[in-house]
Amino acid sequence: MQISGSILAVKNEFMDYARVLKKSGVDYLHIDLFGKDDGEFKFSDILRFDESYLPLDVHMIYERVTDRLIDTVNKSTARILSLQYESLDNPPDAIRKASLFKGSLGLAVTPSTSMKDIEPYLGSLQHLLVMCSEPGVSGAKFQSGSYQMLDTLHERHPSLSLYADGGIEGGIAKQMSSHKVKMVVSGSYLAKNVADMDQKIYELKFGGGSDIPISHLLIKPISLPVVGMKADFLEIIEAINGGKLGVCFVVDNGKLQGIICDGDIRRAYLKFEREIFAETAGQIMNTNYFSADMALTLKDLYLKVLEEEKPISVIPVTSNGEFIGAVSLR
Repeated sequence: MQISGSILAVKNEFMDYARVLKKSGVDYLHIDLFGKDDGEFKFSDILRFDESYLPLDVHMIYERVTDRLIDTVNKSTARILSLQYESLDNPPDAIRKASLFKGSLGLAVTPSTSMKDIEPYLGSLQHLLVMCSEPGVSGAKFQSGSYQMLDTLHERHPSLSLYADGGIEGGIAKQMSSHKVKMVVSGSYLAKNVADMDQKIYELKFGGGSDIPISHLLIKPISLPVVGMKADFLEIIEAINGGKLGVCFVVDNGKLQGIICDGDIRRAYLKFEREIFAETAGQIMNTNYFSADMALTLKDLYLKVLEEEKPISVIPVTSNGEFIGAVSLR
């Protein structure tokens, strides 16, 4: 399950907390934007979060959505935009204007909102954010009625991505996965004790079990982008593009020889320039890669990944030297 860490919980020092969230393995940075500038955080502040921070997950609690607002969000690193349905004075107009957003567009709704009211708009949205507590209030209590709404939404609109926000902690996050939720937003639960954040994020992502085997998330080689040592440049590009993981694995006689990611392609182009089309996977691949042994638990792997200087989301897995698959932490 993906995690969006909310900065509303810290009240101030937003930028410093955002850096902590990125280092701890959170997937998105959740920002609540109110119709009036709230305290120390203003709407235009979202532009301060450049590519060195996590991509933004924006929750807009406004009466009206304007072209200027959407233009500002598009200039930011936002990948997700949710409009609070109950606050909109003209939902059709707001959704029409917000449709110019370049990422995933959705509505944020409370469990008390009638399905009949939001049904007309769901076909034009990519996700729905169910507010499991009072919108915009950090630390508010989780409402168990949210589960029923999530189940109904999945039953009627299985292609709609479901997100949940409000009162989310480890135990609730574990329940959310059984209700088809793809991402949870966590605020005060993570911010309460930054020293324990790694453990809490693990609990949110994987349900908290300390002995979950890597096989729980293992993707087998047959489902992975795999090329041989002699694969040419175009074969490599096709493998990376088709695999949708941002990486391909170079395997020879069942053993992993190296990996090739987007960064390796860029470095190879700078090295070989136009001659890159004559190069093979064996000459382009990175042999200094991070891998995991099948004997590790998922928690061990997660904590080892956090120790790395660079963010890692796809990890090759081996057993007695054999390439047996990979794990995607995203």
